[in-house]
Amino acid sequence: MTHIFNTVQELIELKKRYRRVFFISFVLAIVTIIAILKDLQNSVQAEHVDDVLEFCKTSTIKPHYSPDRKRINERNVLFNHESFLLSNATIIDGDGTILKDMDILVKNSTIVRLGKKLSLTESYSTFLDLNGSFVSPGLVDIHSHFGTRVQPQLKATEDTNEFSGPITPYVRAIDGLDPQDPELESLVASGVTSHLVLTGSRNLLSGESYAIKMHRSPNNLVDELLIQYNANIGEDNKPIRWFKMAYGENEKSSHAPGYPVSRMGEAWDLRKVFQEGQALVQKQDEWCRSPQLQKTEYPRDFELDNVAAILRGDFNINVHVYETYDIEALLRIADEFGFHIGSFHHALSSWKVLELLKNHNSSVAIFADEWGKKKEMSEGTVYAPKILSDYGIPVSIKTDHPALPGQDLLYYAQIAHSFGLAPEKAISAITSVPALTMGMGHRIGYVREGYDADLVVWDNHPLILGAKAKEVLVDGIPIFNFTKISGKDKYEVPKQRKQHRNDAQHKEHLLFWALSTVLVMI
Repeated sequence: MTHIFNTVQELIELKKRYRRVFFISFVLAIVTIIAILKDLQNSVQAEHVDDVLEFCKTSTIKPHYSPDRKRINERNVLFNHESFLLSNATIIDGDGTILKDMDILVKNSTIVRLGKKLSLTESYSTFLDLNGSFVSPGLVDIHSHFGTRVQPQLKATEDTNEFSGPITPYVRAIDGLDPQDPELESLVASGVTSHLVLTGSRNLLSGESYAIKMHRSPNNLVDELLIQYNANIGEDNKPIRWFKMAYGENEKSSHAPGYPVSRMGEAWDLRKVFQEGQALVQKQDEWCRSPQLQKTEYPRDFELDNVAAILRGDFNINVHVYETYDIEALLRIADEFGFHIGSFHHALSSWKVLELLKNHNSSVAIFADEWGKKKEMSEGTVYAPKILSDYGIPVSIKTDHPALPGQDLLYYAQIAHSFGLAPEKAISAITSVPALTMGMGHRIGYVREGYDADLVVWDNHPLILGAKAKEVLVDGIPIFNFTKISGKDKYEVPKQRKQHRNDAQHKEHLLFWALSTVLVMI
C-alpha cells in the first residue's frame, strides 16, 4: 500500500515539474517572439527612417537636366528597334534653324548622329532617301486633356475635373487617363508626338499632371506612355513633376458646395492652403534636422504633400487664367509664398502685362485665335503671340485638346505666323518652347544628337497651309512604316499676310473690344 502511495506522489511531483517546465518554456517562447518582432519592427523603422532621411537629403534639390549628346532614350526598352538612316533631309530644328542635306541616324529610340554623308561611316539596318523633305522635331502640345476627356464626351469618360472641392492638390491625372483613347492615332498622324496632360480648370489647386508620348502602349498601360518611363534620374536629381492651377471665372461661377463666389474668396482659399503647406514644410524640416524627432513618425499629410512640394520648388506650375488682374493676383500670391509659376495658359490678355510676366520669368501658352466665348476671353487678339514674343516672353501655341482639336496644333501655329509671329518663333512655339517650359528641353523639341527620336517628315514647309506629315516617328517607331516616303516634295517659303499694325491698337483688336463691350452690356 505504501508503495502505491509513493508512486502516486512521484507521479504528482513529476506532473508539477512538467507544468513548471512547460510554463517556463512558454514564457521563454513568448519573450523570444516579442524580441524577434521588436527587432523586425526596429529593422522596418530603420529602413523607413533611411528612406525619409534620403528624402531629407534631396528636399532642397530642384529637378535639373541638361542636353547630353551621348544620352540614350530610356524608353527604348519598350520597343523592338531597327536602326535606320534618314538621308538628304532638310532639318527645321526646334529653334527654327534650317540645315540642308543632312543625314539623321536613329538607334535605340534616339537620334545618335547628325551630319552629312553618314552612309559612308555609320552602320544601320534601313536606308531612306528623303530627297530634301523637311524634317522637324515632333510637335509638343503643352495643354491637353488626352485620355481624361475621351470623345465622345460622356459623363462616363469625363475625368478631367474633380468637383469635391476647390482645393484638390492630391488628385492626379494619371489615375484617370485612358491609354486607349481612340484619338491617339489621328493626333500622331498630325505630327504631334508629346502631350502635357493637365487636370481640369474647375479647381484652384487642380492636381498633378503628366507628360506623355503619343505612342500606343505595348501593354495598354498608362505608365508606358510617360515620357519619363524608365528614366535615369541620378542620385543628385529628381524627376520633373507638373502641377495645374486655375483662377478666375470658372471657380467663382461653379456654384458647387464649398466653392468661393468671388475672386477675393479664391485668393483666400489659396493663401489658406499654402499657409497650411508652409506649416507642413516647417515640421518636415525640423524632423530632418533633429535626431530626437527622428525617433517619431515623419510628418506627412496626403492632402498637403503636393502643396509642400510646390513650396519646395519640386513642381513645374501651369496655371489656367485669362485676365490681367488674375495673372497679377496669382503672381502676388506666388511671391508671398515663394514659389515660381512657370507658365500661364490661355492668358488671352497677357499681351497687356508684358513687363510683369518678364520680371517673373513666366512663359505663356496661348490660343492662336480664340476669343469671346466668355467675358474673361474678351481681350484676345490674333497678334498676341507676336507681341509676347517680340518682348522676349517665351510663347507656346497649344490646343487644350479636345476643347480644340489637338490634330490642328500645326494649323494654329500657321495662324500665329500669318499674324506676324516670325517663322522660327512659330516653329519653336510648337516644339522647343513647350519642351523647355515643361523642363523636357533636354530630350524633346529639337532634332539633335542625344534627343528622343521624335521626328516628323513633312510634304512641304510646315508653315505652309495644308502641309501634312508623310511620316511621324515616336521614340524611333515610324507610324506609317515609311510607306509614304517617295519622290521629291514641294519646297515653298512660308509667307505672312501683310501686317498693318505697329502697336497693340490694331483694327482687329478694336473690333473684338467693341463687340465684347456690346455683349457684356447686353
